[in-house]
Amino acid sequence: MASSPRSKILKNRVVALISGVVLSLCLGEILLRIYNPFPAVVKSNRIVLRTHARTIYEQTTTRKLQHKIQVTSNELGFRGDPLPEDPESFVKMITVGGSTTHCLFNSDGLTWPCRLENKLKSDFQNIWINNAGLSGHSTYGHTLLIQDIIVKLKPEVVIFLVGRNDMARESPDEFSLVDDRGNNRFIVKAKEVLFQSELLGVLINLTRVVRARKADLGHHIEFKLEEQGVAASDPEKEANELMRHETYLKGYRHRLSQIIRICRENGIQPVFLTQPALFGDQQDPTTGLNLVTIKAGKFNGSFSWKLLEKYNDVTRQVCRENGVFLIETARLMPKDSQYYFDLMHYSDAGCEKFAEIIHPAIKEYLSRSLVLRSPHAPVHR
Repeated sequence: MASSPRSKILKNRVVALISGVVLSLCLGEILLRIYNPFPAVVKSNRIVLRTHARTIYEQTTTRKLQHKIQVTSNELGFRGDPLPEDPESFVKMITVGGSTTHCLFNSDGLTWPCRLENKLKSDFQNIWINNAGLSGHSTYGHTLLIQDIIVKLKPEVVIFLVGRNDMARESPDEFSLVDDRGNNRFIVKAKEVLFQSELLGVLINLTRVVRARKADLGHHIEFKLEEQGVAASDPEKEANELMRHETYLKGYRHRLSQIIRICRENGIQPVFLTQPALFGDQQDPTTGLNLVTIKAGKFNGSFSWKLLEKYNDVTRQVCRENGVFLIETARLMPKDSQYYFDLMHYSDAGCEKFAEIIHPAIKEYLSRSLVLRSPHAPVHR
């Protein structure tokens, strides 16, 4: 039976729609391969870093940051000076963490890893530090970064500032960081091909941004402490929240142990820093506001700090059990709003303060560690 004119029209419209969508996707893929303003850092289960890139942000909201912020990556995809031509004669140190390490809104030269390097250069010769922080990344991403990239650089020391992005993180992003062991070879290969798509990478990045905002992991340059309001304590909700995090804490413990093992198997000495925050158990000396009752996410400052400290406690315990050097930045960094531009991220003055806090401990650690007993050790000034 012949098709009616109406059904033919409908069929042609459907074909035209599908063809238009396919052509649009292909055009989008081509354009993004020519220039992608939102390059993916993770593709499938691989870290892909953006090398020789420069981004400039301009902001007029806060005086705690530069008006014009420049973020540059070197040939490694990290922030900092290029790898020396004779790397064997340097003690190489790399910092790893999420946004509080990446320091996305602290201009080049003003991040705490850069300031730490400048301080250590006054103590030792031949010190090289690069910042491998990646905003939004947890220990899932850090593990891949160590395995795929950092191990090949053979640094003597890697400094980890971790904890915040692992909160309520039970598994890797379902779009990426997947473990393909045991999967069908065809499925693994298909995923590798699929995740080469620049268009898919942009969609995944946008999804991560939305999720980070929902989890209050984003940067808030427009943040004003006095506008946060207060949050009352709810013992029942808080008890349930603590219980909910028990599973996440076990996974976090396992990943920290795995990172330490990978580092040591490759001759890298791991150093860990506990995660500070502005919210907590005291009053802000700059504004006089109570950081205990201030609204911090879904809870008040007191409980949010208690929850973050649960993750810091795991970091402390794992380091103690494995004999890993730990610096108590969570307790040493002042809870003072002059050092933060929001509740988690450091102002330019905060980066200087952070580097000032850890510098003596790192200096002492390098002075007595095996790093300085190697043939290529830096000379103490």
